[in-house]
Amino acid sequence: MEEQLLHTQKEILAKNVCTKNIIFIKANDTVDSAFNLMKKFAISQMPVMKEKIMVGCISEETFIKKYDIIKNRGITVEKIMDEPFPTMPENMNVILVRDILKLYPAVILTKQGKPTGIITKADLLRRL
Repeated sequence: MEEQLLHTQKEILAKNVCTKNIIFIKANDTVDSAFNLMKKFAISQMPVMKEKIMVGCISEETFIKKYDIIKNRGITVEKIMDEPFPTMPENMNVILVRDILKLYPAVILTKQGKPTGIITKADLLRRL
């Protein structure tokens, strides 16, 4: 059974597992805006953009780690954001994405350097 699952995963491309519509937050948006976006779209993390470049990420874990700072929900996201999510070409095998998700909460997929999707641990688990 495990061997069959591994064989099936070897044939799955990351672009077939990802969420295509990436929800971004701007670096100069407030933490309150980030909370509202995450609630509205029922997501637990999202990339942070500044002038069309991914400069960081924000997640539930960020909020927990920086709880004392975010009591002031008017501060900007860039003051509390974490490092950006790793990126991978969208045609990568899902097994490689799985290995990266052991270390990061999400992976951004790209095609010719432009974001095309996001894979989170939840996306991967839905494929089991």
